[in-house]
Amino acid sequence: MPKNKGKKRKGRTTGKLSSRMYTHTDDMAAGNPSSQAWRFVSAPDLHPMKVTINVNKPGTAPGFIFVAPYVPFGVKMIGQTGALIMDQAGNPVWFRPLDSIFTQNTDFRVQSYNGRPVLTMWQGTISGTQSAHPNLPAGDPEPGAFFQILNQNYNVIKRVKAKRGFTADVHEFTITQRHTALFTAVKQVPVDLTPYGGPANGYVDNYSIQEVDLATGRLLFFWDVLEHVNPADSMLPASSATSSHNIWDCFHVNSVEEGPNNTLLISMRNMWAIYHVDKETGNIIWQLGGKKAILPLVQKPDFPGSMMRVTDLETGSVCLMMLVALPQALRPKAKHTA
Repeated sequence: MPKNKGKKRKGRTTGKLSSRMYTHTDDMAAGNPSSQAWRFVSAPDLHPMKVTINVNKPGTAPGFIFVAPYVPFGVKMIGQTGALIMDQAGNPVWFRPLDSIFTQNTDFRVQSYNGRPVLTMWQGTISGTQSAHPNLPAGDPEPGAFFQILNQNYNVIKRVKAKRGFTADVHEFTITQRHTALFTAVKQVPVDLTPYGGPANGYVDNYSIQEVDLATGRLLFFWDVLEHVNPADSMLPASSATSSHNIWDCFHVNSVEEGPNNTLLISMRNMWAIYHVDKETGNIIWQLGGKKAILPLVQKPDFPGSMMRVTDLETGSVCLMMLVALPQALRPKAKHTA
């Protein structure tokens, strides 16, 4: 197989992917144009949703597009949930469906493991997709979720679950150059929330950062957010817990990235902050944004629900990517897309 020519960054592989790794569907003409989901003669059990590319400007990086479509409860799912690879025209290249619309994939992408390209993804049930009244805050993973690694033959070669009673979280799973997996996980911890303005019989949606040896499954690193970050600094009121079974999503970790000199860069949406953490001591070196920022954000998120992803540029700088959940009135009307 030709080598991947994309840029490699801290265990992540980006750029153009080898067509030998991904088997193209050769009967696209069999799709029913009147349907919003594809139908194939050679694969009648596959029904990925059709995707419309609304913007396709010059200068787009070459390669395939990776998506994992799903919908919240009460919204009609077009086609099947699962992991979908498309070309830049929105045509399906490879699809791995799931057995139920109440099971989803997230964080679907290409990484490198033992020198070979692999597919990685989270799999489980996302709270808010299975019921109009979910038992956990919307977006939380239900217990039993896991990460998985697929080889070049699309066979699952590793399944990874979180340790110490935590559940594998939907946001982050990175294979490092040390052949370890660095990921986020979440667990509901009983806490009296009255000091914060919430219910006495409450819970904190607590997160952890975990690193596991992929060969042995041994836990190598564990960082408990609640032990290092004060919930009182949350931008989400503790009173919001009453609308989610008394569970306060005060942190909401979005991403974790390896930094220089054995450190981590951790983004927390509901803190509006980035934390630079020393892996050896567990101490927070500095905080960007939030209520107790050593380094304030130049501009705060414009809307509630803004998410931040942080990337170490290896130049002494970091890059922030803002993902904003627009208010309903500002959301554009569009056809069904992934």
